[in-house]
Amino acid sequence: MVEEGAKLIAEEVVALRAKFKTLLDIHRFFVGNLSWDGNIYRAAITAGLVGDLALARQLFDRIKWLEPAKHGPQLPKIQEDCAELAALLKDPVAYRSAILQTITARRAKRDLPPDPNCLDSLPLPSLSP
Repeated sequence: MVEEGAKLIAEEVVALRAKFKTLLDIHRFFVGNLSWDGNIYRAAITAGLVGDLALARQLFDRIKWLEPAKHGPQLPKIQEDCAELAALLKDPVAYRSAILQTITARRAKRDLPPDPNCLDSLPLPSLSP
């Protein structure tokens, strides 16, 4: 029974890795599934990483105008983080560094080891208006 469960999980991991080979694949998924279950935030983050700065700004701005009463008590912190990230979009190195810091902090909260190279295979985005 445990072996069957482990096998199913392993198969799902392989399927997800095949579906999401690149950051652009991940970005397209989030953009195609925008809602306030976090995909707007994730799409904004990935837009900045893939160089779609106009979309990143638009989505960060959309988050800025959400109402905490409708979206939960965590929203003000998310809005603050989004404002900081939006300000970094002009500097791809600083933006990427901020994302890596967030990833590192979230992995630490889950007792996962750091993965400082998790974005290494992704090229720096080019600046666009």
